[in-house]
Amino acid sequence: MNLSLSKSSALMQFKTRELLKNKSFLVGILLPIGFILVYRFGLADLFSDKETRAMGFSLILKMGILFTICMIALMMPATLLAKDKEKHTLRTLMTSSVSGMDYFVSTVIPVVVVTVLSNVVVLLLSGIPLEEVNLLTYFLAIFLATLTTCVIGMIVGIFSKDQMAASNNMVFFMMVLMMVPMFSDMFAGLQTVNQYLYTGILATMTTEIASGNKNPLAMLDWVILVASCLVFFVIFLIVYRKNGFEKD
Repeated sequence: MNLSLSKSSALMQFKTRELLKNKSFLVGILLPIGFILVYRFGLADLFSDKETRAMGFSLILKMGILFTICMIALMMPATLLAKDKEKHTLRTLMTSSVSGMDYFVSTVIPVVVVTVLSNVVVLLLSGIPLEEVNLLTYFLAIFLATLTTCVIGMIVGIFSKDQMAASNNMVFFMMVLMMVPMFSDMFAGLQTVNQYLYTGILATMTTEIASGNKNPLAMLDWVILVASCLVFFVIFLIVYRKNGFEKD
């Protein structure tokens, strides 16, 4: 898979404009922010009590991060790729010397940038004092998880014939990536899975950040984040070679 910077740049501008016109994309940005505002001000008593404040901060930050990653980083690459397959735009691009890597990079980069920026807003709206947050750790973990989720979205898109199929195929991944971390504290059976799930690592990170821990991630957590990204990228390469962007 060859990469042309000029082609990737031109296609990236086109994909960015497509994203801004996509209603699901706009909902994916606004919905988590809306939920955070509702919880932040609707549960004001939770944040006024020192004993429950950390739990409130953790809940808001966890929900915001998981929502943005699943609703933007997972949904958008899958639906954009499925849309191009459905409208035969993908075949046109491939026959015009745009490589699969050009397409991959131009689709993923705008989504990663928007997701990371959305999590800047999530952090600011959460109410957690920034001086208590290790920003480098926070954003590096968000970046790795977002990139991994985008790759999963691209894999889903490759196997989806159209946007409707992509939406259906995403349900399983969305349930695992979002619901397991959200409910792992309630069900003991999910805790073991959550420890080795990259979005579970993010959920644990929010709890540590809310508690004032400046080093919220252990070495094993970083290994899981990096390994998840590499494993899914290898899966993507295998799927690409067997099915390819060229295949309808």
